[in-house]
Amino acid sequence: LCSNQLSYVATEGSLPYRAREANFPVLAGSCQTHRTRKIAPTEPPRNPDTMTRKTTHTRPAHRISSAMALLLCAILVAPITPIPLHADHGDDADHAHQPSTTPTISNTSANDAAVAAAMTVLDDFMAAFNKRDMAAWAGTLNYPHVRFASGEVKVWDSLQEFAATPPFAALSKIGWDHSAWLSRDVILASAAKVHIATVFQRSDANNQTIGVYESLYIVTRIDDRWGIQARSSLAP
Repeated sequence: LCSNQLSYVATEGSLPYRAREANFPVLAGSCQTHRTRKIAPTEPPRNPDTMTRKTTHTRPAHRISSAMALLLCAILVAPITPIPLHADHGDDADHAHQPSTTPTISNTSANDAAVAAAMTVLDDFMAAFNKRDMAAWAGTLNYPHVRFASGEVKVWDSLQEFAATPPFAALSKIGWDHSAWLSRDVILASAAKVHIATVFQRSDANNQTIGVYESLYIVTRIDDRWGIQARSSLAP
C-alpha cells in the first residue's frame, strides 16, 4: 500500500458517516496512486446533526398461556356425544333419566294375577271376621303370621294357635259390630308377594262409625296358596 489517504463511507446503525483520513506507512514496491474505497450506503447520506431517529413500536406477538393450550386440546380431543332427537320432548326426556333397571310396578300385566289373588284373600279375611268365624278367618292367613298393633308385635306359628285367640269379646266392649274396607292400594307386587296399603272402618250395630284406621297388609303365596303373612295396623 502507498501512503494514501483512504476515505471510507460506511454506516453505523442507521447513521452514515465519513471515516477520518489515516496515514499508512510506505511499503516496498508500493505504487504512488491514490485509492479510494467506498462502501455504498443503503440510502443517501444525511446530516447526523439534523437527522431525527424514528422510534418504532413493535407489537408483541400474541402468546397462548399453557392453561389455555390445555383447554383447547381437551376440547379438540373430547368425544362428541350425539343429542337424541327426542331430547326436546318432556316425556321422553324424563324417561331418559330413569335408571336402566325397571322396578316392579303393581299394575303390570305380569302381576295382575297376583294382585287379584291378594284382593280375594282380603275379601275373605273381612267376610270371615265379620261372621266371627275363627276357623275361616284363620284360614285366610299364612304362617308364621305377624301383627304389629297397639305397640306390640304378636306372632302366631300355626292356624290352630291363631284360632285359639279370638278377639271378638274385646271388640264388643267398644261397641263394634262389623268392619269394612274403605280403600286398598297396591304399593308393591310380584308373582309371590303383594303389599297393600289399606284404610278400614269399624262400625257399630247401627252402622255408626267407631273409628277409621290405616294399615298395611303383606299377602304371600306359599306352596301355591295365597294368605296374609303380616299386618301392621294403627288400630288398637
